[in-house]
Amino acid sequence: MRPNARVLSRRVAPGTEEELVAAHGPQLLALAHAYRVEWLKRAAEAAVSARLTADRAVDMLKLARLCDAPLLYARCARLAAKDFAAVEATDGWRFARRHDPALELELLQLLEGADQRRARWARARASQEAYRQLGEAMGSLDCIFDAASAGPGTCRDGDATCQGLRLLMRHFAACARKAAPGGCARCKRMLQLFRLHASVCDRAELQDQPCRVPFCSHFRAKMQAEKADKTWRLLVKKVRRARAMVSLANRQVPEVVAMSWVKYSSSKWARN
Repeated sequence: MRPNARVLSRRVAPGTEEELVAAHGPQLLALAHAYRVEWLKRAAEAAVSARLTADRAVDMLKLARLCDAPLLYARCARLAAKDFAAVEATDGWRFARRHDPALELELLQLLEGADQRRARWARARASQEAYRQLGEAMGSLDCIFDAASAGPGTCRDGDATCQGLRLLMRHFAACARKAAPGGCARCKRMLQLFRLHASVCDRAELQDQPCRVPFCSHFRAKMQAEKADKTWRLLVKKVRRARAMVSLANRQVPEVVAMSWVKYSSSKWARN
């Protein structure tokens, strides 16, 4: 073992390791990577990542790439995506733009990827919220028409979903435009909700307690005769999943299970 590697591999005195790593994190990271001192490399990478600022983000990104430090690399990318205006004003960014186009391109690609991920997450959250609202609407239809699948008290007077559906159904019953050419947009929306309910209803085929929601059996028979398209089947699948998740979230935990969980949470086993 070479002398420098032997010195790096020695443990420092207790209480001084954190101070040393904090004061000379980038230098220690480079040396530990060069001499393959893994424990020191991990400590230096964590210390540099914890103390990272926008002024050093570009320099530390290049260091992370050279030293194979994925934690520091990810931290630099997140910081640049969060506050690119501050990173763009640093000397490191100006140097990269003039003399290191590869690093500039890499950072811009990281920012573009972060923007795309945020957009995907936003779309996914919006879709999940839409499926959840549709699932609630299906349950409200059951409740409004006193379907056997609805439990007692599931549709309260102040429930906005129930009130909105009642208003929409009153319009549907009295609207004279639904049979006219072009139809009525609100009536079409109500028919789509009835069709979706028929697709997710689990009581449509029961003889003793049939579903009382209008058009449920009609749409069920029509769907059996005509194969639904792929988009509609995917919508039905996601609404069913959303209804199941809401049902699980609203399920009351038995008292004995809740007491056992509280007892476990306060025990020494949970703290360990």
